[in-house]
Amino acid sequence: MSYRYFYDGREFESFDSLREYMGNPPHLPVMESWLNDDIMFAYNIQRLEIPDPPAPPEPETVEEAQDRVRGVRNVILASTDCTMLPDYPVNEVQRQSYIQYRQYLRDYTKEENWWERLPLSFDEWARDENEAFFEESN
Repeated sequence: MSYRYFYDGREFESFDSLREYMGNPPHLPVMESWLNDDIMFAYNIQRLEIPDPPAPPEPETVEEAQDRVRGVRNVILASTDCTMLPDYPVNEVQRQSYIQYRQYLRDYTKEENWWERLPLSFDEWARDENEAFFEESN
């Protein structure tokens, strides 16, 4: 924790620079740790606490990355459950595309270094793997 001091309309980055500006008055403590509210009030000194910057986040472990990416994969897979219902409004070619995409999602964690990237969305996967879906849906 550090402090900024304000006195006489000026800002000071250290207690020593404030003391020096004030001409080292005899009743002002020599050490910053001795400065209290009564003294600051008497001299009309304002002190602003500057919090230390937050510590950088710990790098993500492989296990954490796997959990995060697996969680995203699971959400995507669950969001395509409805496409397997018999009354979902797709033709048979599109249904087969969804079946293949869901298999891609299930097999995703078998790929090398799969946790380093998120699985493809259906549209991205379909454009790469299965152009027929887009041709049939138009």
